[in-house]
Amino acid sequence: MIADAPPLWLPPKPAIVRPAEHALLRPGAFAPVASRAERRALVAELVRSKRLTFAEAKRAMFFVPMVAWKAKGITSISLATSATGTSGSLTVPAGVVAGDILVFINRAHSGSTPSDTIPTGFAKLGTGTEIISGSRRQTISYKFADGTESGTSLSAFTGGSATRTILLVFRATKAASSVTAAGYVGSISDTDPAAVTILASGGAAPLIAIAVYGSSGGPTTNTLSVTAGGTLAHASGRLTVVYNFYVSGPVDETADMGDEGSGNSVQGGYLQIA
Repeated sequence: MIADAPPLWLPPKPAIVRPAEHALLRPGAFAPVASRAERRALVAELVRSKRLTFAEAKRAMFFVPMVAWKAKGITSISLATSATGTSGSLTVPAGVVAGDILVFINRAHSGSTPSDTIPTGFAKLGTGTEIISGSRRQTISYKFADGTESGTSLSAFTGGSATRTILLVFRATKAASSVTAAGYVGSISDTDPAAVTILASGGAAPLIAIAVYGSSGGPTTNTLSVTAGGTLAHASGRLTVVYNFYVSGPVDETADMGDEGSGNSVQGGYLQIA
């Protein structure tokens, strides 16, 4: 009589990694991998960068080809929300999420030059060319959102009844991981300020090009050399911002305005998104 054969041992079946179960595999941020070789290269990179454990990588590599995903780039950028104010504080609207880009614009007129302050956590898009006639200041600052900003108060410099603030919240189809400012330019005058050119063609797309116009009497004659992707004029006047989105092929933009009273100013630059 032949003794019974020992039972066949099989390793436990690993759980399948599904897109919704891992932040790196979430729908919308990733697209299906086309081939096994492409999947192998992706998994190796995720392990090297320590964004997946070896066990997670094995599951993604060997079980169900459709659950292996690859990174998808930014295909569009949009204005998610915005806010305006006329005092020393502005509340960030609801809905801001991690990876958004916040742009804060502040203008004020006082008996002396308003203080050089920006909200906590923000950085200036550029420095210089922001004081007009010794009694006005206009600045552009930005922040990469961590998702905790909604409902918080942004501090602004003030100047009597002439304080104006604008907050723009931009969002890309894929959450950004960083933002870098470049190309700042500015022109100020109590008459007609010289036009400025935002050299966006020297930047790496995707990027957002921004032009800001300010004046005691407007501004209403602001122009841009390319078609604007969007415009936001402050309801109380004195401040207007124009912006364009580039996911590829950024071009230089010339911003100009006329003599609209006193303290005429035009500024701009761009924000590179990665």
